[in-house]
Amino acid sequence: MEKFTFVGDWEFKLKLDLLSSDQIDCRINDVKDENPNPEIEQINSVNYLISNQGEILTGICQALKEKFIPTFNSLVDDDQEQIPTNQNDKELYDKELYPGRIIISNIYKDNYAYVLLSFGSTQIDPEHGISFIFHKNRYVGSDDDFKEAHEELGFNYKKILQDISAKNQAQFDNKDYNFHEPKSESVTLKPWQIQENRIYPYRLLQTNQPEKFIDFMENKGIHLELDISSLKNVAENQGLKKVSDFLENM
Repeated sequence: MEKFTFVGDWEFKLKLDLLSSDQIDCRINDVKDENPNPEIEQINSVNYLISNQGEILTGICQALKEKFIPTFNSLVDDDQEQIPTNQNDKELYDKELYPGRIIISNIYKDNYAYVLLSFGSTQIDPEHGISFIFHKNRYVGSDDDFKEAHEELGFNYKKILQDISAKNQAQFDNKDYNFHEPKSESVTLKPWQIQENRIYPYRLLQTNQPEKFIDFMENKGIHLELDISSLKNVAENQGLKKVSDFLENM
């Protein structure tokens, strides 16, 4: 099988014939640093998925039979049909699941990143679907934020969320925002940098930096696809009349 090669796209289509006849949406979660490429552990996990689809299918169905189906069957009404657990794996998979997306996390162990496979569900949970976290071919949990993976690595998941919140608040209090530009023409921005660029003009307004905002708009923002009406609403809500007048004339 052809190995995966990263060509700058953090979101792409992945062909896994055993799991789907169609290509599956896949995203690599980036690390917040200046390295323009994914971690080698993340590349390893993409290639593991490609080369070990049968083992992944077995792990998914084992989790269905040992966790999800027993829970579903224990909750159904007496007149509702239960899901048998004695089906063969491919039959069960094809009846119950259809692929949604794959996320390659930025946390890893033993040279492989944790992976989230999300599926639509025909019977167990049609409204929300079902997610499976894997480390290689081993089922770890089902939390979309990789909670079980963090805990398996010894991290306090609640503290991680608190630290993120505190860091965001400190960034706001210190007005510590940057607009990112590629280091060279051959290097693309990472998703975290693109996201920070999207919110950058809003953060300037929300932290009461009108002069810096106007300077940014005159030199860089004018070349970007920005929602001027939305920015104007924020400026008005912040009482920044000079900015409102400036945007009115753009």
